Amino acid sequence: MKRLLMVAYHFPPDEGVGRMRTLKFCKYLRQFGWQPVVLTHEPKLHMGPDPHGEIPPETEVHRIGLDRFHPWLVKTAAELRSAASRTKHLLKKGSAQEKHPESRGTSGLDILARGSTLSLLLRTLTYWPDRQSTWIPPAIRKALALARSCDALYSTGNPWSDHVVAAYVKKFTRLPWIMDFRDPWMQGGVQEYPFVLQRWLFTRWERKWVTMAERVLQVTDPLTEVYRAAYPDQPQGKFLTLANGFDEDDFTNLPSPQPQYPMTMTYLGSLTSDRKPTAIIEGIRILKQRGLIGKGEIRVRFIGSGADAFAREIDKAGVTEFFDLKSRLDYAAALKELGRSHIALLIGGPKFENVAIPTKFYEYLAARRYILAVVPNGHMADKLISVGVPCADCNDAEGAARIVLDALIVFRKQQHLDPPAPLPEMAQYTRRYLTERLAEMLDKIHAERFHHAG
Repeated sequence: MKRLLMVAYHFPPDEGVGRMRTLKFCKYLRQFGWQPVVLTHEPKLHMGPDPHGEIPPETEVHRIGLDRFHPWLVKTAAELRSAASRTKHLLKKGSAQEKHPESRGTSGLDILARGSTLSLLLRTLTYWPDRQSTWIPPAIRKALALARSCDALYSTGNPWSDHVVAAYVKKFTRLPWIMDFRDPWMQGGVQEYPFVLQRWLFTRWERKWVTMAERVLQVTDPLTEVYRAAYPDQPQGKFLTLANGFDEDDFTNLPSPQPQYPMTMTYLGSLTSDRKPTAIIEGIRILKQRGLIGKGEIRVRFIGSGADAFAREIDKAGVTEFFDLKSRLDYAAALKELGRSHIALLIGGPKFENVAIPTKFYEYLAARRYILAVVPNGHMADKLISVGVPCADCNDAEGAARIVLDALIVFRKQQHLDPPAPLPEMAQYTRRYLTERLAEMLDKIHAERFHHAG
């Protein structure tokens, strides 16, 4: 059986969605003649290496010491901001500037207290190319040692540090390399760096890596075309689409929602300054203000990191009674919560989800739940509309209010909601099928290597 070295910072016990792609490849690769050899980081002190039993027992996992520099840096920055805020408050008392506000300017202390300049400085000095950068040197040493017994190389980003590690392995071992972009990097307009030097350097890095790799993967066809257009000097067949997907095993025996109020809408995943639920919050406010929904009729649940950050926005909108915010759950528990929901809520942001499709898109379809989507117009919205999913733009509160009300009107009549039609090509998004495609790529580039060597 051939061996595949997989450089993947995100891997259990990491609970982020970024772990799922590598984890599911590990589950099925052996069926297609490849033994996964995973290089990842050590778990945090309070966690075991696989607390939820997700890693297939036959997977070979090697771990590098956990990065402690960036957590310390973030903590130090927070302490400095806090100290600056306290100092600023003390200096305000009795200050002449307080008596004459028009004479006030923006001091260094003001900026430091807000944290903007400090955050910018920290990113500039330490994100080379991301906050996992201190993982790179020990990971390279370990990867080079593991590569001696491996037949091919796979790296997945973000973090882009994974590709840095893989590039060194490729340079010194000549192993055939599949570089997997779960998210687009410099060409996709996603990653923002504050200084020209960073953007110039990382654009050069990406070009160098693309040139070195035998295959470059994206998760949607539009993103594949972005990279083909950006690198016309490279063989067009180098750039391939390998979508996100779902594992059928995860969706057997899910609980069912009860035919009773409240009509429950659940969003699973992280919420950020880009992927934010403002349209839904404002949409619920509009419905309440117009008397179109009653207390107890609707419950909106946000489950995942970043949800708590929107508690104030919900409170300000006066719709707290309609929302439930929960911290991140383990994957199996989160799917059970989705199973108990009448509606799977999909929220997207304008930054790049007009060309990308997140994993939860396929998981929601596999869960066979009614879906409401508040996403930017683009590739994902087109897919959803094609199977009858009601969509509103992520900046359209009126549109969000309309699709929620439409669902509620149906729910009032029959106490349940029918799921959308499955995508005709749904079988092509199963994790087993996607792993088979990856194995075919690996077999081909492995054969090409020995053909050229001969």
